[in-house]
Amino acid sequence: MLRFAWWLNLGIGLLTADSAAEDLAFCSCEVAPCEDEAESACVTFDEAADRAAQPNSGIYKVTTGQDGGGAVNASAANANAICQHGTCYVKGDGQVDLAAYGHQTVFFGWSGCSDSTAPHLTLGPLSANAACAAHFGPGLIRASGITAGRDDGATVQIAGSCSGSAHCSFLNGGSVTLTAPASDARFAFTGWSGCASSSEPTLRLTNVTQALPECVANYVAAPLY
Repeated sequence: MLRFAWWLNLGIGLLTADSAAEDLAFCSCEVAPCEDEAESACVTFDEAADRAAQPNSGIYKVTTGQDGGGAVNASAANANAICQHGTCYVKGDGQVDLAAYGHQTVFFGWSGCSDSTAPHLTLGPLSANAACAAHFGPGLIRASGITAGRDDGATVQIAGSCSGSAHCSFLNGGSVTLTAPASDARFAFTGWSGCASSSEPTLRLTNVTQALPECVANYVAAPLY
């Protein structure tokens, strides 16, 4: 009987200790012990990762990523979130602040965890893991055009958000028109390739947001009689 009571008390003590551990706050510093003695028993980032891997832990993982350039910064918005290198763990009413930014890029919006087009996003509270992806495009679009199949030095003309011959650059979201050199007795225009497929000599591209491949105006030599 005494042995049974001893095991019962030990089991209750372990259960109480585990429950208390789950209630510990996330550390405001990256590793424990912190400079503040009051945080010496807090849950570090690595400990939060271990706990989140356990079933029904109530701790959820937030991951971030991006494409098209740019970067994402993730930070804890309150004490029930902890972040490091773009990954966060949250519990209860935990919230995470995400900020998308880039150099010479344009932010298009989020996917995965939100469809917001605002570069700053607050996520949480959560009931499941979340993967947040930020999408970017180039700040400047380069438009260029060449001719293939003719040798008389004729050049593609470019107009719209920028103008010139051979190449020019314009701001993301602009529009551009490329005009192929006219056909003549020696060369016949057969269509565009590269940036688009069209058989019309005037090529109009509107609301261009992604990198634009070189536009090629193709010709065939007229047969000799």
